[in-house]
Amino acid sequence: MNLQAATAKPLTEVRRHTAEIFEELRVTKQPVLVTEHGRSAGVILDPETFDLMRERLKILEEIAMGEMDIAAGNHVSWKEVKAGLKKWRK
Repeated sequence: MNLQAATAKPLTEVRRHTAEIFEELRVTKQPVLVTEHGRSAGVILDPETFDLMRERLKILEEIAMGEMDIAAGNHVSWKEVKAGLKKWRK
């Protein structure tokens, strides 16, 4: 998936050639940037690309939450983790 290579199409073209545009989307997997009056108005993605983007966003959000926890001091040291694991082994 290369969002930089999105195909730009005016909204009127999308309305007139919806079936063809969706067929192209299924084949190429390249997003379609829909423009209205020369400005970005929306993006059409194939379902697999959309799901992949949602999964990646979820991971990035979880990383950000972890970084905020660390910054707030909500973490344990490796020494504490090892000590906790030793308790489980017994």
